[in-house]
Amino acid sequence: MKRQIATFFIFVLLIVGGISVYSFSKGSILEQFPSRSIILRSPSGHESVFQVEVAATPTAREQGLMFRKTVVKGMLFLFDSAQTQTFWMKNTLVPLDIMFFGSDGSFVSSTSMTPCVSDPCKLYTSAVPARYALEMPAGFVASNVVKKGWKFILPAVGRRHSAK
Repeated sequence: MKRQIATFFIFVLLIVGGISVYSFSKGSILEQFPSRSIILRSPSGHESVFQVEVAATPTAREQGLMFRKTVVKGMLFLFDSAQTQTFWMKNTLVPLDIMFFGSDGSFVSSTSMTPCVSDPCKLYTSAVPARYALEMPAGFVASNVVKKGWKFILPAVGRRHSAK
């Protein structure tokens, strides 16, 4: 009897696990991301406000914008410390621009990323250590001329990441 109960329990776990994997592979969002306002400040001082989703945990950062057919908001990736950051586009269906920012909010580098649905996927790495990464729809960096001298401000958590 105990063996039958154990077998049934394992069967249920396998089914639940299989449904979760199937659901994730079909594009449902497992992680719900909080939304925040961020500000990008140009070297001339012009500030633009954007609503972005925030990926602050390892699970959220791993999932990112996977399986989305469109990107309405960008996504801000928060890391505990500045280090060389590496991203890939595995199971990401839309092209994106990624911008990297240092601990003080200063722009450090950017690149355009293309979708990848099968291995091997290209890796995209920050030029220098970065604490924050911002993914936006492809073309964002070029159309806004984001480059050295730009800063980002994260007012939603009460911290300004910009030089005074």
